[in-house]
Parts: sequence; C-alpha cells; structure tokens
Amino acid sequence: MRRLILPALALLVFVGGYLRCTNLKWDYTDTERNDSTYQHSDERNIVHATERVNWSNVTLDADSSLYPDFFAYGTFPFYVSKMVAQALAGLSGRPVSYYSGGTLNYYGRLLSGIYGTLAILFIYLLAGRLFGRRVGMLSAFFMSFAFHHIQSSHYFDGRDAAGRRLLFVLYLCWRWIFDTGAKAWLDAVAIGVVLGAALATKFSALTFLAPVGVAWLSRMRVQWEREEKSPAVRRRALVAQVVLVLTLAYSVALTVYPVLVGFHYFDDVSAIRDPIAREKRIELGRRLDQWLGPALTTPRLAAIPAARWKAYRAGQLTYDEQISYGLVRPGESKRAPVVVYRTPLWQGGATPADALAAFSRVFAVALRYALVFAAANLLFPVAAAWLLASLALYPFRMGRGSEGQERAGQSPIFQEKLPPDVPSPAGKSAPVPGLVERALAGPLIILFLALTVAFTLAPMQFIRQDKWKESIRYEGRVVGGPQAEGDVPYTRQFAGTVPYFFQLKNLVDYSLGEPLGLLGIAGLLAFIAFAAYRWGRRGDITYAHWLLLSWALPYFYIVGGWHAKFLRYMMPLYPFFIMGAAWLLVYVWDRFPRRRWRVVTGLVGAGTMAFSVFYAFALQNMFSHLNTRMAASNWLYENAPRNARVVKEHWDDQVPLPTAKHADKSPFSYFRLSSGDSDLQMYNEDIEHGQDRNRKLSHLVTRLSNADYIVWSSKRLYGSILRLPNRYPTSGNFYRLLFTGVLGFELVHVETKYPRLWGIVFNDDLVEESAHCYDHPKVTIFKKVREVPPEQLRQYLLSPPPEAARSRSRTC
Repeated sequence: MRRLILPALALLVFVGGYLRCTNLKWDYTDTERNDSTYQHSDERNIVHATERVNWSNVTLDADSSLYPDFFAYGTFPFYVSKMVAQALAGLSGRPVSYYSGGTLNYYGRLLSGIYGTLAILFIYLLAGRLFGRRVGMLSAFFMSFAFHHIQSSHYFDGRDAAGRRLLFVLYLCWRWIFDTGAKAWLDAVAIGVVLGAALATKFSALTFLAPVGVAWLSRMRVQWEREEKSPAVRRRALVAQVVLVLTLAYSVALTVYPVLVGFHYFDDVSAIRDPIAREKRIELGRRLDQWLGPALTTPRLAAIPAARWKAYRAGQLTYDEQISYGLVRPGESKRAPVVVYRTPLWQGGATPADALAAFSRVFAVALRYALVFAAANLLFPVAAAWLLASLALYPFRMGRGSEGQERAGQSPIFQEKLPPDVPSPAGKSAPVPGLVERALAGPLIILFLALTVAFTLAPMQFIRQDKWKESIRYEGRVVGGPQAEGDVPYTRQFAGTVPYFFQLKNLVDYSLGEPLGLLGIAGLLAFIAFAAYRWGRRGDITYAHWLLLSWALPYFYIVGGWHAKFLRYMMPLYPFFIMGAAWLLVYVWDRFPRRRWRVVTGLVGAGTMAFSVFYAFALQNMFSHLNTRMAASNWLYENAPRNARVVKEHWDDQVPLPTAKHADKSPFSYFRLSSGDSDLQMYNEDIEHGQDRNRKLSHLVTRLSNADYIVWSSKRLYGSILRLPNRYPTSGNFYRLLFTGVLGFELVHVETKYPRLWGIVFNDDLVEESAHCYDHPKVTIFKKVREVPPEQLRQYLLSPPPEAARSRSRTC
C-alpha cells in the first residue's frame, strides 16, 4: 500500500491542478487577444496595483517605483505576479498590461491556481504527520475537490494565501517540536522565512504566532520529558525560560522598532505639515524619552534629522535643538555620550549598509541594558527575579530516558504510541540541547527572519506606514460593520445575519457541500470533545490538539463574530474541517471494527468522496460556458435597438459588455449607457421623511422616465437593500413594483448559469453574494413597454398599490 501513496498523491495533485488552472479566461471577450472584461472587482484593484509596480526606481523611500498604492493584499504578491508575468510575457510576446491584449490578469489567475494546487500537497504533509498517511491521503483527496477552494483559484486575488502558508507553518512547527540538532535549526529557519512571507502578504498573518508559540512550548516539554525531570522542575524551568524570552524579546522590540519604524527623535518633525499630527509625534517622542530615560543614562539614544546632520557635525546646533533631539536634557550643560544616526533610514540618501550599521549600534546598547529595560519600565520586575531564582535551581543537563520519549510520541487518536506507518519523532540517541539552544535560539531566529523577510519582500509596508496603517484601519472598520463606523454598501447584505451560524451554513450549503461540510463540522467537534475529555481525565492534551486548536478556535471565534461574513474569511479554516472529516472517518473505522460499523463508515466516506468529485466537476462545467453578463450582452445586441437607453445600478458592473459574437458592436457606441450620476443610485440614503427621500424619489422618477431598458447585472443590490426595509423604503418599493408592471416595465430576460452536471443543478442564489456575483451572476433585464407619467411614478414609489405592496418578486 505504501508504494501506491506517491502515485496516488501525484494523481490528486494533477487533478486538483487541472480543476484550478483551466478555464481561467472565463470572462474574456476574446481568448486569443486576452481581452478580459474584469468581472471581479478585487481583481481590477490588484491588476492596477501590480501594473503600477516597476523596476525603474527601486529605492527605499516614499517615491520608490515599488509603491503599489494598495495594501489590502500586502505588496509581496504584486512583485511576484509582475515578475512572473513579465517573464512569461517575454516568451509569448504579449504585453503585460491591464488594457486590451494584456496578460497580467491571466498570469495572476494562473499563479492563484498553482498556489491552490500546492495546498493539496501541504495538507497531505500536515495531516500525514499528525494522524497518519490514511488521514493525509483522505485530506488531500477532499482538498483536491473542495468546491469553493477551486472557484477562488480562478481569481487573481490571493484569497487563499493565508490558508496555504498556515498549512506549511503548522507542518514545520510539528517537525520543530520533535526534531533535534541541525534539523531543528533548519525547521526554525523555514518557519521564520514562511512567516515573513505571510506577513508580507497579509497583516492577519500575525495570528500565525499562536501556533508557533505553542510549538515552542511543546518543544521544550518534549525535551524535558526526554530528560525525565520532575513536574515541579519542569514548571519552574518553563516559567524561567518564558520570562527570559519575553524579556529579551522586549529589548529586541525596543531595538527593531526605532530602526524599522522610527519615532519622534528619528523623524524630521518639521516636514509634518498637519499641526495636530506634528504635536502627536512630538508627544510620542516625549513618552518614549520618559520610558527609556531611567534605563539609558549613559549612553543615551539620540538622533539628528537629516536636514540638521551637517550642523550637528559642525557643532552648530542651538541649545534648544540639542534638547529637542534628545542630546541633552533641560538643565544639562554638556552633551552626553550618544549613539547617533539619522532616520528614517530610507530617507536622506541612506543605504541598506546605513540601516545595518544603525541596527548594530542600537542592538548593542539594547543587549547591554536588556534587564535594565525590563526593571526600569516595571513590566517584568517580579518575573525577572523569578527568572534568576529559577535559573539557579535549574539543572541544565541530565540523563535521558525512554518513558518520556514514548509520551512525547503519543498519537492524537489517543493511542499510546504512534501508528506503525508514522515513525516516532523522538529517538533515544537524540542529544539534549542546552538552555540557550532550547529557549532562545529557535524563537529569536524565527522572529529575526520573519522581520527580515517581511521587510525584504514588502519594504513599502514599512516605508509607507501611513498608507499601510490606514488600509488596516479601513479593513477593520469594514469587518466591524456599522458599530465600527464601517458602513459600506457591499457589507449591507449581512444585516440581520446570525454570527457563526451564517458562516457554517454557507460552508455546508456551498463552500464544501453538504456531505463534506457536515462531516467536517462533526469531525472538528469530535476532535475538540476528545481534547476536552483527555484534559479532564488525564490533565493532559496531545500536541496535535494544542497545535491545531491554538489557531483554529481563536480565528473562528474572532472572524465568526464579525459583521462582514464573506466566504473568503472562512477559507483558512477549510483545511481544518477537511482534516476533521478525514480524521473522523479513520477514527471510527479503527475504533469500531465490527462489520456493520465499517460498512456504514465506508458508505459515508465513499458517498462524501463521490459527491465532492461530482460537485467539483459541476463547477468546472460552469466555468467552461459563457459568463452570464456576456450572454446577457449578446441578448441585448440581438434584441434591443441601436441607441436604446440602458440604465444600470451603481455599485455593480456594466451590462452590456463587448462580446466575441458581436465584436463589431461597441456597447458605448451602440447603446446609450448610464454611468456615474445617471446610474440608479439605490444605495443612497433613503429615509422615511425629509429631503433624502425626496431626492431619491426625484432621482428614480427621472431615471425611469429616461430609460428604455433597466439591467440588474447581479442580485448584489436588491439582495441587500430588501433586507433593510426601514432604511430603504423607497428602494424596496422600486424593486417590488418593477415586477408588477405598474412602473411601465416588463421582465423580458433573465440570464442564469449555475454549477450543473448531468442535469443536476446547484442553485446558489441564497448564498453570500461573493459566491456568484463574479463568475455567474443572475442578470435581469426589464424593457419599457409603456410610458407612465412622472407624477404617477412618484405616487407609486411613495405609496404602492395594496396588491403591488403584497407581491413578492420571484427573483428576490
């Protein structure tokens, strides 16, 4: 059986790659010319940002050509996509551009498909290490045919970047727990590099520090069990080493922060034009001086702005300037010994060598006064004393035994030893590392490499911190909803939705499908229940539980409570549900060997696998057909007269679009299309009384009077506006009345396309809008069949007829 694992895994990777890397031109007008219509809103922003990146002026300043002016997905993906697109475009002779004939969008989707395929390999590595090869192969199978994972791989938006890197980080952390010697060092280096790449992509990758910290604690425990220390000694050693690492991490943070970020003393505050922002920066500098002053009497950190550097070297600084730069304190007559360098390091002609030299000088001071930092700030005074006492009592090296090694290798399936097909990670001949290697080397290597790699791969996130932080704050307001002042149109669809339940329902109904979704939820709940049972009975928990649940549970708790509940926010959790489903099937198979139980388990597993395959190929079949907006555009070209006035909704895409079937007809010259203020402004405020409603009524009456056709290019607007009747009474009346015909319009065409195979259709109209509003939205077209006087239109919208008010739209 083991000989079949590698070919089977290769087959799964191939099939999963085929599903993710084909039909990538699903919204292209002309596949030969690479004319994309850009139906995905995030893709448009990402392609524009990637196009702004070039290699003409690569510098470490705000004017660098590396600045994409868009931080929602980090900056590292833009650099990679641009380099790959330019390399492949050089071979094909096609331009790398957003415009007609450009290849940037296609190559970005191809990279997303390749990245999604790698997740199949990563989940096999992780699940195989944690639970054995059978669970690993089942997990790889389910990931290969994961419905929403395949769909998202057709978008150039990096939605699964966090989940893919998380799988690799967890796999490396599991290795790091048990490896010794050179392997442990390599594991730590790999974790730091992958973590840095994740931070260069998404700020939320900071959550990866939770499983890394759990892996570090588990690693220390494994080493102590090998040495057979008493529980009391283990607890004292654990507290001692945690405090030691926190203390040194604190001093390192005080070193890295001013070098990479800079605070008041290292900024030229005269360049800050906003007086409020300038005062805040000065106040921050004063506070840092209060914190550092007691700790650093000699030497004292100081800095000179680049504009006054020559004056400082010539001794021409005034007394007030020396005080403001931190060279002296009020009342001092002499200039104290200082470590001086000019920052921000990326301004004033500074080079990476300057940054390294400045870092070295400040780091030397920080290390020299590491414990003084802690004591002076009263953050770890008691812990520092406990550290010294614990170190005095801690026996650094002792003999090793086998009992602790067996405990370290316990299986998460609650057997006493690992299954036969999983080699024990602990060996009797493994050397016992010392305190420095055990407690400090690994974490410090990981943190140092993570920061270094993040700055190297995404320097603009540090250089243009103002824009980066503004982007993070904006995203935080969006996910928080109206309570966090994040009321934006594209999150109003979540009004009235139930936290946690809404995400799980979409997971089952759409993202993974009913069989795999329900089995995944059951498996993850069983995994958590067994962890609680083991904790209650034995006072212990396996390393696999600690590692997986340390990230999955907090993430679901935080994300599930957000107002914004987009499907993509749950994507990092798909591997956990998939591994839970695979683990539960294998566990029940092994735990209940009777024939009836194995028949039931086999049928459930085979049924889930068959449905996943069928579901995935139904999606593939959908991508192989013409996009609904383009099909609706063809209908308009064939049925609407030239110069017809076509009105669409704002906050949604244009229909008609250019199509290959009617390449001789341009939508902007063939029709009279609405745009900007002439669109239906349905998201504008619409209250029960006051001028807002009067303006909305006048606007709708004008648009209805001047329109020949009304096109809804998706259900994005009416799907959310009708959920808010108190906020949008007029808009709600408009959507309902349009179907009754009293407004003078008739429904003439509805264009739909759902995942379907062999006559079985998966209708996803009621799923969260991002599931269908890009690649297969429902397009609805109304045609004016009679004129209705403006005053009558106004009266209908203000007070609908009783029979019309009671009617319900079949589209809604």
